[in-house]
Amino acid sequence: MKYSLFAGGLLLATTTLAASADWQALHEQALAQLQQGHYTEAEALARQALTAAQAQLPESAPVVTSLRSLADIEAAQHVDAPAEAHYKQALALDEKLHGDEQAALDTDLDQLASFYASRYRFDEALPLYQRRVSIFEAAYGPSHPAVAERLLDVAGLQRQLGHYAQAELLYQRALDIDTAEYGPNTRAVAARLSELAATHAEGGNYKAAEMDYARLLDVQAAISGLDPAYHAHSLEALARLKLCEQEYRAAGKLLRQAASLYADSPGNNALAQAANLGLQADCARLSGHYADAAALYLNALNQYQTLLGPGQPGADTLPAATLPDWALVLDHAAVNSAALAQDAEALARFTQAQALYQQALGDSSIGLAQTLCDLADFKLARKNADDAEPLYWQALAMREKTQGADHPDVASAMQALARLDTANKAFTQAEVMLKQALTLDEQAYGKDSPLLAPVRQALEEVQKREKNLN
Repeated sequence: MKYSLFAGGLLLATTTLAASADWQALHEQALAQLQQGHYTEAEALARQALTAAQAQLPESAPVVTSLRSLADIEAAQHVDAPAEAHYKQALALDEKLHGDEQAALDTDLDQLASFYASRYRFDEALPLYQRRVSIFEAAYGPSHPAVAERLLDVAGLQRQLGHYAQAELLYQRALDIDTAEYGPNTRAVAARLSELAATHAEGGNYKAAEMDYARLLDVQAAISGLDPAYHAHSLEALARLKLCEQEYRAAGKLLRQAASLYADSPGNNALAQAANLGLQADCARLSGHYADAAALYLNALNQYQTLLGPGQPGADTLPAATLPDWALVLDHAAVNSAALAQDAEALARFTQAQALYQQALGDSSIGLAQTLCDLADFKLARKNADDAEPLYWQALAMREKTQGADHPDVASAMQALARLDTANKAFTQAEVMLKQALTLDEQAYGKDSPLLAPVRQALEEVQKREKNLN
């Protein structure tokens, strides 16, 4: 009897090991196919892996892993309903296996939150990111670096929504944690300072942003062996701030310094150098030197074409995330062409920019919304209000979708529509739109911010013209 029990146990163990090996092999093959972009093959293998895991033990870690992988594959194909269901099933199973508030849930919460955020379902993403923070605070204490890492996701989402005050507090807390943990002159602290500075800049707190960037540059200078390209990125960020402050000479100097650092960097910085040329062109354009800007834009666009254009060696290996940078330069170059009355070139570049944004990010993105608005401005300036109007409305809807209905960029889209209404002498409609824009800007920047001056001036002008008309 003992022998038969032993033999039966041995047979069961051998069968279990074989099933486990089958699941592992299928899972790894599915991931390999996913990495190569072979979604159909990846999905078939992932479903086989899930079946093998469930046959081995219906409620187990391999089942959770298989559900996550299948969801990732479905999400990559934008098959959203099954992807969401599988992410939720993985989370529910891990909750059953480990409890409701355990660190083991972190991956499930992160994946589901990231899925929601990528689909602009911000109200569903935010509580999941916040739950991750709460779980790690309970497990490790409020000052653990793992807590800081999870604060960044909450801060990033708040920043994307234009909730700058909330984002600043979260980034500052993460900075304080990492400074205490790693020391003041470290890569982690540099990363937190960069995020905080950008948030201050976007929120209109330029003085605080300048202080952050000054500290960031000092920290980077103190880090031994840091690639000069990181210093160049920070100089460019500071230059963007100077452009916002209309300090064009200072911005140009910083951009040229950054270009020199890219040249001295040991890595391949060809794309960064192309983007830098685009920024130098922006500086020339914004300061009214359109001919100089045209030459710089052309140089930058030629570099992007060489690096990323069809048939180029790097086109298939570089990630699609590099395409929006190219699209941004095309959009700005189109605006410059319009300023030079080169209308055919402007329209061609607007069209190229739209195509690249759609190729990289789909039919809705922040960059595409801006290009549509710039194209509408071009149409309106050419007295073609009928073509401009649908573009303005499309840009507004896209901004509301991708950034949330109370983002200051939504206010910018409303101001653009008010310009159209003003051109059409629809002053009452323009006034309504400008008042809505002013409310959003006050929420984002505060009522005393100088960034509110343009919308207030536009509102006063519209009210004055409406009064004169009546």
